[in-house]
Amino acid sequence: MIRIVEKPSPEPSSSDLRAAEWVVRIFMKAGLLQSTLDLEHRPQQEAMALAVRKAIQSDQSLLFEAGTGVGKSLAYLLPGILFAMEARRPFVVSTHTISLQEQILLKDLPLCRSLFEESHQLHEYREFRAALLAGKANYLCATRLAEALKQKGQDELFETEERVELHRILQWSSGEAVEGMRQELSPRPNPEVWDRVNADSSLCSRKRCDPEKCFYQRARERISTANVIVLNHSLLFSLLGAGIGPKTDTKGVLFPSDFVVLDEAHQIPKIATDHFGTTLGSYAVALTLRRLHDPRRKKGLLAQWGQPADRGLTMDAMSAADGLFHHVRENLLGGQSFRRILTPNTLPSDFLPPLRRLIQRLREICADLGDKPSALEIKDQAERLETIASSFREFQEMEDSEKVYWVERYGKRGAQVQLRIVPINAAPQLRETLFRRGVSSVLTSATLRQCGEFDRFRDAVGADEVQAEAVESPFDYEKNVRVHVARDCPEPRQPERGPYLAHLSELVFRCAQEETGGTLALFTNFADLRHVAEVIEPRWRKQDRPLLVHGATLSRSELRRRFANAGNGLLMGAESFWMGIDVPGPALSQVIVTRLPFENPNHPVAEAKAERIRENGHSPFSELTLPDALSRFRQGIGRLIRNKEDRGYITILDSRVLGKSYGKLFLAELPKKKYRLFSLASFADQFEI
Repeated sequence: MIRIVEKPSPEPSSSDLRAAEWVVRIFMKAGLLQSTLDLEHRPQQEAMALAVRKAIQSDQSLLFEAGTGVGKSLAYLLPGILFAMEARRPFVVSTHTISLQEQILLKDLPLCRSLFEESHQLHEYREFRAALLAGKANYLCATRLAEALKQKGQDELFETEERVELHRILQWSSGEAVEGMRQELSPRPNPEVWDRVNADSSLCSRKRCDPEKCFYQRARERISTANVIVLNHSLLFSLLGAGIGPKTDTKGVLFPSDFVVLDEAHQIPKIATDHFGTTLGSYAVALTLRRLHDPRRKKGLLAQWGQPADRGLTMDAMSAADGLFHHVRENLLGGQSFRRILTPNTLPSDFLPPLRRLIQRLREICADLGDKPSALEIKDQAERLETIASSFREFQEMEDSEKVYWVERYGKRGAQVQLRIVPINAAPQLRETLFRRGVSSVLTSATLRQCGEFDRFRDAVGADEVQAEAVESPFDYEKNVRVHVARDCPEPRQPERGPYLAHLSELVFRCAQEETGGTLALFTNFADLRHVAEVIEPRWRKQDRPLLVHGATLSRSELRRRFANAGNGLLMGAESFWMGIDVPGPALSQVIVTRLPFENPNHPVAEAKAERIRENGHSPFSELTLPDALSRFRQGIGRLIRNKEDRGYITILDSRVLGKSYGKLFLAELPKKKYRLFSLASFADQFEI
């Protein structure tokens, strides 16, 4: 276990001491968790629970690495619930993946309630309240839906197909909806229709919406009385980046006097960087302007409440926006996916004037309409346009040397473009928003350390003085895992990639074929993935085993579901499949690492960070590229063993782990040190499964 010296703690209250004592009695050997729910005692889980207890009790922060199988969810949920109820303080839990969020809400929290219900000593805690916090735009607003449905006749805002969609939403909300969130409606609602009826509007307020009918207001009430509040990292850092939270002189991260646990914390530096920044996208601009006036359909708010000249102002703004994004697409990007911008005023300056004129006119219309619902709808669009104008000015001026600016394609087939601004280093803002708020922030994951140290993660999140601890996985990797390393794969970065791809395709096919269970093959780019899939598909299908390909037609969650159900499939994934995929049992019996996961060093953020490292006389590869790859590698191979019964193989097809000086660092991240070499030439003899 790794520790650092911690700061003196404030004296705990009697209620804190009571909660602390219960944590001990729950997690100790033959304790309440074991005797009541018949769960096995895990010393590592007990150690984590006690560390979390101490951090919460003393309002100090904590970094805690808990290896796979420790049971970290219960190790922070149970102490958190006890302290939240005793101290009457909100307990905030943030995750990165939907799967973990669902596990907490649907499995772990009910398990905590069962413990409290079945253990007489803990009965008083059984009524704890838990709630999901999601962004406003996820919820249906009954008031906005009713207003939209009223717009029938000559001033109708919606085309016929849109009215059909409105009535589908109405029918769903009247019966099938549980939380009133768009994720519950299948198929998902039309984005433009949903934009006009969701709760992300001034019209959705306690003054105008009845919580009995409005899903968002009902959710707000649940949040206001909840002991445990669950959300995702993206929303958390969007809110923190927007300055939403307690006032400076009030303790708390998101709510007054709260305390927080961030699971899957290895993702925090990247997510915080994205959400502490600014994005200005072509689709969002077009959607906002079309809400005011849609020239093709001759519909929009200004069709009812504006004058012909107002619609002309909107057309002028549309023309300026089209010119801006056409310039980005054709003159700045060309055939590239992204491009860093280094010079101020690179974009056309004629975007802002028509936008300002339109904003001013919208303010005048709002004043004329007074308290009518449409005034609030127009006011919202005006505020969105003001945000767009502010973001554009920030991009043009490029005054902050601590930020990186770039343009990029996004959406299906890269049809849309956007401007991006993010901090080069999110650590200073993380330090202020998480660790200097006077309350406990616990960051946990199975992969926070590198080479046994927390130093790199500390630097990335601004946790300079935060206590750090670690417990190893209870799984027997020596017994349950075998590691194979290919010794003859060609160098993947050679100009002529044909030999490499042919060799890789054959190795992926042979290795997956030999394993009777399921194989997850991890790729670092979609081009290689698609090539290998096309090459091996005809032969693989003959085995009557499913081939599931990331980026083809199915969603990530559907690919995972089919792979888990098949039991003997080959799932080929890139990017997000290196983490957050949990498939226990024989359905995932082998993880193939096709290539060491070095990310593109030319991405604008990586490029800007590399420049800073060089300025300080250090190597970007050693301090940035390699550590990032090691972290991702560790996440990828961690997909294999998900419970103590799991068995399987880690197969590395990148021979650079043997021939390059940095290879030993990747081998050191393996869960066991012994590995077996094999080659394609002698595959049948040496690859014993």
